[in-house]
Amino acid sequence: MPAASPDDLLAALERALLGAEPELTRAQVAERAGVDLALADRLWTAMGFVTPGDDAVAFSEVDVEALRTVVGLSRETGLDAEAAIALARTNAQHLAAIAEAEAAVSAARVAGGAGADGLTTGLSAAEHLLVYVWRRQLLAAALRTLPALDGGEPQGARTESVGFADLVGFTSMSRGMERDELLALVERFDAEARERVTRGGGRVIKTIGDEVLYVAPTPADAAAIAFALLDVESTGGLPPLRAGIAHGDVLLRHGDVFGEVVNIASRLVSLARPGTVLLDRNAAAALDDDSRWTVTRLRPRRVRGYQHLVPHVLRRR
Repeated sequence: MPAASPDDLLAALERALLGAEPELTRAQVAERAGVDLALADRLWTAMGFVTPGDDAVAFSEVDVEALRTVVGLSRETGLDAEAAIALARTNAQHLAAIAEAEAAVSAARVAGGAGADGLTTGLSAAEHLLVYVWRRQLLAAALRTLPALDGGEPQGARTESVGFADLVGFTSMSRGMERDELLALVERFDAEARERVTRGGGRVIKTIGDEVLYVAPTPADAAAIAFALLDVESTGGLPPLRAGIAHGDVLLRHGDVFGEVVNIASRLVSLARPGTVLLDRNAAAALDDDSRWTVTRLRPRRVRGYQHLVPHVLRRR
């Protein structure tokens, strides 16, 4: 039996994922959904997709229903157009990463001779698992957010500890590595970082190659996580790490974290030596009397955005 052509594979995948073949243009989708074309285009772009030409037949009734759902949800919840576009952008950012990973697995099946079936094997199970994880994450997010609102904190604002940790010398080391070796290193770091942050009661905000950004409820939690990350060098086969921690008010938006505390933690990690943890003054004051560690004030440093940033080095007793 001859191997399926790329066009046949893509057509089979489109039918399996969307349940229909393209038959509508952008304008037809917007008209059927009762949505202004400009808004439909903005939503499509926010999800990370290239806008097709005016005459391109690239959509089906599935897209019409999705657009109607967005409009209905906005009306029911009072969500304005800008908020809906921001939410679409955030959802697409994270779902795109999941899709890339799953597509790579499917491509490996096809390369192994699985044909069109290799692209759709396990689709129902993967979809079920995705919804399950989303519901669990939504519950966890609600449990974090609702008590803060009950305590009078502004929506999106919270007092937390922010930690940065990165691999020392990663850039120079990666230049001499083969592609597969580099991917394995980054994957190992990501897995180790997420496991250690979660075990310590924190939450990974994001990993960017050789760096992890996390939040924790208290400076003590953030410090314990930082030292667990530093221990990766001996147990995970990774290069040395360094970390910076700052504590204070942060702004949470769509799963990310912002504010001066984040900036200070980032500056601190850039000042830290391999295998060390630096604190800002708030975290240092909170940990100064903790019997598990010693806190030592260092001389003020001038860094980008701060003329006199005072780091404190944290050491295990």
